Amino acid sequence: SAHVLSRPSSKLVLRACTIPSYVYACREVANQAITASKTKTVNADETNGKKTEKHDIGILYLPQDSTVNTKFKTITLPDTTLGEKVQVKSSTIGRGVKIGDRCRLNNVVVHDNVTIGENCVLQNSVLSAGCSVGDNCNLNDCQVRSKSNVVKGTKAKGEGF
Repeated sequence: SAHVLSRPSSKLVLRACTIPSYVYACREVANQAITASKTKTVNADETNGKKTEKHDIGILYLPQDSTVNTKFKTITLPDTTLGEKVQVKSSTIGRGVKIGDRCRLNNVVVHDNVTIGENCVLQNSVLSAGCSVGDNCNLNDCQVRSKSNVVKGTKAKGEGF
């Protein structure tokens, strides 16, 4: 049976049984990273009247050289290559990912070592480790299993590959 914890004590403990809940959980982790990177409290010292700064970094551990984009709520792990004119919003990008030119990712979870071709539009989807998506693909509410290939020009909604 599942044990339900209160929200304040379990900010990042989410059970993801469906693709939307998994994407939501990753978005919550990104929001936690953004909050942790922005949080700064200033306290006045009672004894000498000086202000002291305390940085609250939260409880989120990202690998060194990870990028947190606060404007677009995105986490990108190291060794990721983004092409020209790539738009990534509310997404989590794993290590060693290659994204081609002119791609748009919105609310997408991309696991490690994934290759995404040029001119792709991905929304509300999960791409598992080692898979590849061909050029000119449009995937909405899709999941791509590990080490599988989505052929170029594929347009799909709510599909599993």
